[in-house]
Amino acid sequence: MKRRGKKLIALCAALAILLGLYASVATLTADPEESEPVTVAALTADDLVSLSWTNADDGTLELVRGSADEDWSYASDSDFPVDQSYPEAMLTALQEVSASVEIDAPSDLSDYGLEEPGMTITATGSDGGQTTFSIGNENEMTGEYYLSCSAQEGKVYLVGTSLTDAFAYDLYDLVQMEEIPPFGQIDSLTVESGSGALALEYLEDSTGHTYNPTEFHWFLQSGDTLRAVDTTEAETLTGSLTGLSWMQCTDYKAEDDELVEYGLDDASATRVQLTYQDADDEDAEEEGESKTFTLLLGKDTDTATYARLGDSRMVYLISTDTADALRYAAWSSLRPSAVCTIDPDQIEEIEITVDGETRTITFEGTATEEVTDENGETTTQTVSVYRWNGEELPSAEVDALVSALNGLTVTGETTAAQGEEIITVTIRQKVEGYEELTLRLTAQDAATACAEFGGETLLTDRSAADTLASSARALFED
Repeated sequence: MKRRGKKLIALCAALAILLGLYASVATLTADPEESEPVTVAALTADDLVSLSWTNADDGTLELVRGSADEDWSYASDSDFPVDQSYPEAMLTALQEVSASVEIDAPSDLSDYGLEEPGMTITATGSDGGQTTFSIGNENEMTGEYYLSCSAQEGKVYLVGTSLTDAFAYDLYDLVQMEEIPPFGQIDSLTVESGSGALALEYLEDSTGHTYNPTEFHWFLQSGDTLRAVDTTEAETLTGSLTGLSWMQCTDYKAEDDELVEYGLDDASATRVQLTYQDADDEDAEEEGESKTFTLLLGKDTDTATYARLGDSRMVYLISTDTADALRYAAWSSLRPSAVCTIDPDQIEEIEITVDGETRTITFEGTATEEVTDENGETTTQTVSVYRWNGEELPSAEVDALVSALNGLTVTGETTAAQGEEIITVTIRQKVEGYEELTLRLTAQDAATACAEFGGETLLTDRSAADTLASSARALFED
């Protein structure tokens, strides 16, 4: 009897589950003949002057307008900048609310989550008439929601997510964030903070300011002089501004004391200014008229950094990586990575001193020569012509020497050179103000060489310095 009793209990439990599933399906298909969508409400968008909805975080939010010709505003504060795309999407969702299932005379609203709705939406027309939609539980089988409407009393509907999606926003989701301007040519960048200032300037024609005007166009202001900086590093730095995006708005109208809390008051913030030409204004770009973009950087949060535009009280979060790149920009991060970058087309002579002997290579332009490949086919190519002591030197070997010269990378700085000389190279070139340049390499230790160039004493890799010296020796071997 005990075993038969247990079986009977199990069968009863299974039957209860089946009955429950049947009841759920019956609820979904209360009217088997209803296969076409049911129109719950169809509102005229141009007639609506108020849209309000409940929200777990902000309570009830309401957007209002005087007429269809006016923009929507936040009812509690007309200064709040509303992104008009949101109310437009809400109007679209309200123009026709349709259901897949209509449940007539439901027994208990609590079964559908409609006794205490998760969301309530009220649309008010210009005549004061209101239509209210209450949204209850999600039906886990279909992903739709149960809904009741004040215009259809005594009925419950099963609707899609378009209505809930259109209104599923907190106040700050609706904010119209300020636009980042369309940047054209960047003219300058300055960063000012309590620890100092950094100023970069772009020169399209940098003749007279650098020994290689074809390579260097960005310069760091250092007192009354300009120091050429790495082009890639400068463009990466300016790109952190031209590619700036707001993560979110945290305050649309910060008071003075609130700016202090954000670290965005004038006394505390890091001020970044970019002068640029408007990419959308062809006349201004042609005439070289510049505009100024100002960004203030404040305190960090756990995941981002507070920021605002210079003439605004709207506060945003931006990437801390972007903020740090600007705040901590310095000569050490902008300095060219190469010890020297000589333009071979501008060289007239290279004087090389190695192993106590000095020799001068003259650069005599280019010539054409015929080259026959392994298949017997002949082609004409242009090669550079180099001479030493009246004899022509192999162009590939001199090219390799110049490549080794430009391949020296900076690994650090030092106060003074020490150790034996590895090689000294004097370049005479056709560049205004920089007609003669001298690079002197000395041994620092087994791994490091000291490079004196352009008034700076830098450190470079010892093996690269030795390679340069070896390339020079190979040229002059008998």
